[in-house]
Amino acid sequence: ANILEELVTFADDEDSSSASWSLSIILRLCEQEIMRPALGSAGVITLLVKLMKSDRSHVNKVWTLNALCLCTKEA
Repeated sequence: ANILEELVTFADDEDSSSASWSLSIILRLCEQEIMRPALGSAGVITLLVKLMKSDRSHVNKVWTLNALCLCTKEA
């Protein structure tokens, strides 16, 4: 798996102490237009939708929604 897929895996793991850090990196990468197609291929859009529906305390819904909008704009 490539590094983006690994980040998605870590961010999706509710029991992982690195989930928050991984999500933070993903959200920052979503701000970079050139990264969005690769992020989409790595499963980031599915992850962001899942996180918007979750009640995890480390998820900033505003930043997550912003990243989701940026990624779907590219699709």
